Amino acid sequence: AVMVSSGTSIRADRVLLIDKASFPRDKPCGGAVSQHGIDALAAIGLHVSVPFVPMRGVRVIAEGSVGETPCAMGIVVRRTEFDTELLAAARSDGTVIREGDGLRSITRIAGGFRLVTGGGTLTTRLLAACDGVASTTRKLLGLLEREALLAADGPDGRGEPLGPPA
Repeated sequence: AVMVSSGTSIRADRVLLIDKASFPRDKPCGGAVSQHGIDALAAIGLHVSVPFVPMRGVRVIAEGSVGETPCAMGIVVRRTEFDTELLAAARSDGTVIREGDGLRSITRIAGGFRLVTGGGTLTTRLLAACDGVASTTRKLLGLLEREALLAADGPDGRGEPLGPPA
């Protein structure tokens, strides 16, 4: 929500964040934030102030050999603390947050979308989905994942499935 309104003409008090979860929430494997994510947050004036551990590179150990690539890969945070920090930033900008209110349906209408949640119906001109790999939004809109689209269309557009990587 903060990123949607930052640096645009969209007012934060006109942004609604809907999430079926209630915060703070713990999420397995949800504590890693890539360096790209850290840089994107910094670009809009947000800096992680919760405790974190830096990810400093990759080490691969195979058959007695070790390979390393030191580089800034991002950080690992406690998801509950990080979510609390991000929600506080969004709320301080005026974003309205509806927790525990998942999407039930999305309909494309002239000029935007009609959303039905457990809390009612609303319309919007813009819709930004940040709901991850199992995206409810993508499914409700009938959109396929990029990989599924490539497999369906094939690399040459003739519907042949993708083969193994070259």
